[in-house]
Amino acid sequence: MTDATIGRVQVLWDNLRRRKVVQWGIAYCLFAWGLLQGLEYLSSTFGWPQLLQQLATILSLIGLPIVLVVAWYHGDRGEQQIGAAEFLILFGLLLLGGALFWWFGATSVSGSAPPARSTAGTVAPERSIAVLPFDNLSGDPANEFLGDGLAEELANLLTRVPDLEVASRTSAFSFKGRKVPVGEIASALSVRYVLEGSIRRNGDTLMITTQLIDGPTGFHVWSKTYRRPIKDLPSVEDNISSSVLEALRIVLEPETRERLRRRASVEGDAYEAYLQGIGELRQLTDATSLDRAAERFKAALAIDPTFAEAYAGLCQTGVQRYVKLRESSSIADAEAACAQAAKLDSGLPDVHVALGMLYVTTGQYATAEEEYQKAIALDPDLVEALAGIGMTLMLQGQLEAAELAYRQAIRLRPRHWPVYDAYAAFLYQQGRLVEAIAQYRRGLELQPHNAALLSNLGGVLFMNGDFAEAADAFRRSVEIAPTSEGYSNTGTTYYYAARYQNAITMFEEATRLAPEDYQLWGNLGDAYRYAADKNELALGAYVKAAELARASLRVNPESVVTRTALAYFLVRQGEKARAGVELETARTMPAFDLDSHYYAALVYKELGDVAAAGREILAALAAGYPVTLMRADPELTELLRDPTIAAAVQQSSKP
Repeated sequence: MTDATIGRVQVLWDNLRRRKVVQWGIAYCLFAWGLLQGLEYLSSTFGWPQLLQQLATILSLIGLPIVLVVAWYHGDRGEQQIGAAEFLILFGLLLLGGALFWWFGATSVSGSAPPARSTAGTVAPERSIAVLPFDNLSGDPANEFLGDGLAEELANLLTRVPDLEVASRTSAFSFKGRKVPVGEIASALSVRYVLEGSIRRNGDTLMITTQLIDGPTGFHVWSKTYRRPIKDLPSVEDNISSSVLEALRIVLEPETRERLRRRASVEGDAYEAYLQGIGELRQLTDATSLDRAAERFKAALAIDPTFAEAYAGLCQTGVQRYVKLRESSSIADAEAACAQAAKLDSGLPDVHVALGMLYVTTGQYATAEEEYQKAIALDPDLVEALAGIGMTLMLQGQLEAAELAYRQAIRLRPRHWPVYDAYAAFLYQQGRLVEAIAQYRRGLELQPHNAALLSNLGGVLFMNGDFAEAADAFRRSVEIAPTSEGYSNTGTTYYYAARYQNAITMFEEATRLAPEDYQLWGNLGDAYRYAADKNELALGAYVKAAELARASLRVNPESVVTRTALAYFLVRQGEKARAGVELETARTMPAFDLDSHYYAALVYKELGDVAAAGREILAALAAGYPVTLMRADPELTELLRDPTIAAAVQQSSKP
């Protein structure tokens, strides 16, 4: 730059100051900034549309050059003209400012930064997002459900947008409580943008801060703070989702926009109760948590009977009551809730997952598979649906396809512990005990204090002959959550150690917690039979077990293990003919697993068909039933004296 040019710039600067253009510009910027801050506060308080803030910002930018021009011409009369050099400098500065403004707007809205890449090197879709759980800043862990629920429901809303790919809840929530840079999160989840925030509750008032971040650059595309009463939480979700779509320049069809805004019509108290129900349902520890979940979902529906998600939650609660507690009556409630949810909104992935769970439980495996496929069509990353497909395929005897579904779910969401739990259960059913143990251990790496995983791991360790490790897993499980399953597994270890009185104590506690579980009553009957002072109680326990097994078969007549167990309970009561009928019916069904072979061997033994019992023993061994456990089982002592069976068992025990 020459001395002459520097001189002209100095003259221009002196003129601008003398005419107070600089002072007017600074004063205007301070005024505009204060105005926009005040407008943001009023908008968050009264729920004004974001368009109002955008319009105010544009007007403020347009007003700046007008104010500067007015300031220039406000100077001394006759001195308003500028020279050609001054004009060119001003024009250049305006062009530079306009270019910077255009670049800033294009980058912040459309994202002109390089596309995000996942850890595998794949390019993340331009319109893709992950919603992280909102931090709970309330200081009260009881409000944790608000941040988790807000994030989950935002993700559910955005999932309905045709042009937007949303990372699943399970993958996004794997980063909960972890201090990981946003860029790494975006890369790990293969998304371009990350939505994060915090929530603070003070009585009935919420302060929600949220921000949309470009993963590759770390640039804050959009941010906002809301101060609202808790009853307005659904409308805040609507505002946030709309702002995200506007920032990403996604234009919706009127029908889709209406579906997204439907949540805002939910009563705030109903929505809070729904979020509490979801929090309880995800714990799945015992009957108490399921009771609380049902109570909260019903409370939500009492306020808003058109709340489809609450019906879906109530349906899943009913199914889980049957799965965990064998309460047959809960299935009718689940069916009614699922039907109402589907009637109100069949476009919700959660509704189809709930229906899939229901149909699996009632033995309608092909229909369950269809519902899970519908859920995946709405949310391709929904691993609960993928695991559900794996289960339906297994129950239909399509083992290779089932395993592919489980493996796909794990590849998709490697930090989602329930997938490892489900895959391990599949491997156990195939007698692949060592592989099942490895999957349970992987799940526990993610959830070290998960009582269900510990109990399941203990069960497979026990079946594999690792009795000391199994006992330790059972003990830790019961310490964390004293469930019926935990007590039953502990009782089983005592039973095989011939400590029958200890086993009875554990089985009695298990039946107290889950009084409608036929397997627990059958286990108690077995322990009574071998306890010298309690064997007269065995018959009553078997009668109760048979009664509950029949009720379970009314729910799912296709359950092989339930039917073979019923045959065993009947033969223990002396009803040999009926036991034989049930067993032969079971033999015609697919998915005859190692537990079914075990029960079948016991029934054939009592029927006097030693050859058939031997075949079932060999089939159980081939399916992975451990020789060590067979030799310790008092039920099989007599059967193992048969030379042919003894030789086969001996052969199986060789390395």
